[in-house]
Amino acid sequence: STTLLDSGNTLLVNSPILKKVYLPREIFPITCALSNFIHFMMGWLVYFSVFFVILHIVPGMGVPILPTLVFFPLITLVLLLLVIGLSLWMSILSLFYEDIRFIVQTFMNLLMFVLPVIIPADVFRDKSPFREHPWLFQVYMMNPVVSVIDSYRKTILEPLPVNSFNMQGYALPMNWVAFGGATVITLLILFSGLAYFNYRKWEIVERY
Repeated sequence: STTLLDSGNTLLVNSPILKKVYLPREIFPITCALSNFIHFMMGWLVYFSVFFVILHIVPGMGVPILPTLVFFPLITLVLLLLVIGLSLWMSILSLFYEDIRFIVQTFMNLLMFVLPVIIPADVFRDKSPFREHPWLFQVYMMNPVVSVIDSYRKTILEPLPVNSFNMQGYALPMNWVAFGGATVITLLILFSGLAYFNYRKWEIVERY
């Protein structure tokens, strides 16, 4: 969310450079994504240091290191490609449609209520309309953001009984089918964003 909002201003902030020097325009939203990615990984470093190392000193505390943690780099790579693709779209659209930044900011706040940020995604599978239409839950899980959040939870943390949330049964294992679908959608967002950016990048200087 931080990268999307920041990338909306990248072309505007760097307009003096674009007017004087020729360089690949897409470097600005990509650099924005990579700089925020460094901050993102620093946050993970703090998390792993505290929960995997420091808290293990106290008996009964800390998070166990699961073998599924080997998938952490793969999930992170998909997230990085997704953010770069969205940044390309956001930067070029914000240049020609200035209100898009405010719409996205409001939309990001609303997403907190439909993404499995606080409540695990497995809880939703027994909720209507997912209970009546299981395929709809699979489509929901193919949302790249939902899939990344759920995959992080499944690979880092031990599964909790779903009845902890007044549900029946246990948490589902890693949904590789949904993650594969989310990866394909991520690549489509990335390449379509790059194609659209290249299609309109020659209009950037004229826009200014």
